[in-house]
Amino acid sequence: MKLISSLQRSGQQWFVVLSTGVLFLAILTRFYQLGMIPHGMTWDEAAIGYNGYAVITTRRDEWLQKLPISFQSFGDYKAPVAIYLTGILTTLLGAKLWVVRLPFAIAGVISVIAFGYLVFLLAADGVKKWQSLLGLLLMTIIPWHVHYSRVGFESGLALAMFLVGLVATIIMVQKFAQLKTSYKVSLLLLGVFAWVATVYTYHSAKIFVPLFVVWYGYHERRWLVNHWRWFAFALMTGIISVIPLAYDSLLGSGATRAGVLITNQNYTAISTIKVFAHNLVAHLTPQFLVFGQTDSLRHGSGSWGVLLPFTFGFVLMGLATNLIHLLQKNFHISLLLKFGFAFVLIGLIPAALSSEMVPHSNRALFALPGFLLLSIEGLTKTIEMLAKFLKTGLSMRLVIGMFVLLEALCFTHYWHDYLTNFAKQSASDFQDGYLEAMQLAISYERGKDGLPPVDKILVSDEYGQPYIFTLFVRGTSPIAYRGGSLYKYEFTQKITSSDLTRPNTLVISTPSQYFDTDQATHLVYGSDDQPRFAIYYTGSYEN
Repeated sequence: MKLISSLQRSGQQWFVVLSTGVLFLAILTRFYQLGMIPHGMTWDEAAIGYNGYAVITTRRDEWLQKLPISFQSFGDYKAPVAIYLTGILTTLLGAKLWVVRLPFAIAGVISVIAFGYLVFLLAADGVKKWQSLLGLLLMTIIPWHVHYSRVGFESGLALAMFLVGLVATIIMVQKFAQLKTSYKVSLLLLGVFAWVATVYTYHSAKIFVPLFVVWYGYHERRWLVNHWRWFAFALMTGIISVIPLAYDSLLGSGATRAGVLITNQNYTAISTIKVFAHNLVAHLTPQFLVFGQTDSLRHGSGSWGVLLPFTFGFVLMGLATNLIHLLQKNFHISLLLKFGFAFVLIGLIPAALSSEMVPHSNRALFALPGFLLLSIEGLTKTIEMLAKFLKTGLSMRLVIGMFVLLEALCFTHYWHDYLTNFAKQSASDFQDGYLEAMQLAISYERGKDGLPPVDKILVSDEYGQPYIFTLFVRGTSPIAYRGGSLYKYEFTQKITSSDLTRPNTLVISTPSQYFDTDQATHLVYGSDDQPRFAIYYTGSYEN
């Protein structure tokens, strides 16, 4: 640690400059072309955007449920926080793709800051700034986090809230004796309500947060015993705050979501343990972590894994060096390592309990901070080990510079791939073309933009859930929707040439169905430059 401490002291004046540069990179990579890459919009994003707008403007969701805790949506019963936050923004800024993704991008930047601060709190004296800067950098450039900061998945928002709550709690515990009572109360309430908000944000958090809180409570058991009144106050506040969610999850509609767990698949106890172990290991393989294994491009780039190769290498190095220390009967375990293991093992439990789509980077996102903490520990141990052979500070600077350069090259390659190959290849996974097709449909429905009004709009549902894109683009009140305002729309499984004989009808078809591009009035292309929809106005043909 002496060498790293000396390096840190010699570079004190650069810390603010480098931290600012990394945060600028975090903002750039989260907000650059946010509404364009990925170019399409998943039906979950559309559902979050529409239900958020509906519940803020009418106090009801698409099923006319008043201010629900669980949103039925497509029967998957989405958690509420992301929907309410998105609803506020879409009401203020309009129903646009970038607006739906905005709270998740903001949460991504908050996660970077919170994780850097977490590393600072966990690092040993003398290396706090150096390791926290490394934490900022790794969270900024890691593919796992970049991806979930740019799409409308609740997991990224939940991770940000949890990290904020953890940082507030650790500050209160570490600095308790020095803090004024008002600061203690503020930090305690921030920690409790941030963790409560986490479980209201994403279903996996209902498993992860209680388990992690129990582990952290055991880790700080002496503090809890000495300050039991504060603990009791925090516990009661948290319990009261989650009562509505607990009722909904156990006895209400939210209980439906638990049907995907392996514990509800009628397995025997032995089979359940085997499946859980298999699922857990699936999230620890190089194929998933490094080589891009994914069930859908909604959950990753497909070309790059959730970790960069050298980040994964540092994880292995950290595990190896600490194993050596244990064999040498050196039982001191750093806070980075303790929290790293806790995040990884507890964070993977929700994904390992799933009976579908394994490995699943979205459900396993809470494990991400753990891998990064282990990687920071590994890099630190590697530098200390190399210091025994490279005696001069210049040599060590060259080694550190080489590590940073290799990681930067990997990220540069990943970022270029994300903006080019992934942007094109993900068209079908992100239901690309729906928004453009529905904009045209609405123009024909209302006779806008110089287009003639039609009597009927026939839409293929091959890509799934076309009605929610229609509602999102139209900005339709759920009351009007349930009252029949989509009477002109007909969503069908199959479109044939005979549908073009319908009078004064707009037909929206897909490539695998009727797709005579010569007759098409409009073609809607995806980010892969391939036609996604052919649109026919039958009134333009002579009958």
